Amino acid sequence: MKPLATLALFGAVALSAILNTACGGGNAPSLTKVEASKTVTVLRADKSENLDPQATESGGDVTVLLQMYETLVRPSVGTPKVVWEPGLATSWTSNDDKSEYTFVIREG
Repeated sequence: MKPLATLALFGAVALSAILNTACGGGNAPSLTKVEASKTVTVLRADKSENLDPQATESGGDVTVLLQMYETLVRPSVGTPKVVWEPGLATSWTSNDDKSEYTFVIREG
């Protein structure tokens, strides 16, 4: 068999196997409505190592922590240069040498 034909055959078999696996057998669990509660359940592919925001650098942990805590300020998203936006702080000032910051905290 020619190398190109062999490659095409291999590709077709691989694609067929992927599609058959991805389509599944139609036994997907049904979703059910649950009553509201004060419990939050988070499903993740990886486990949390440390949910102390001061002691972790794990990407998975940070993703969960961003949903649990609110910061004084946060970096802008989608801008080429980071611009600090209000979070809990509505405004802030610093002294001339940037060694002290004063934050005005949002009501509530």
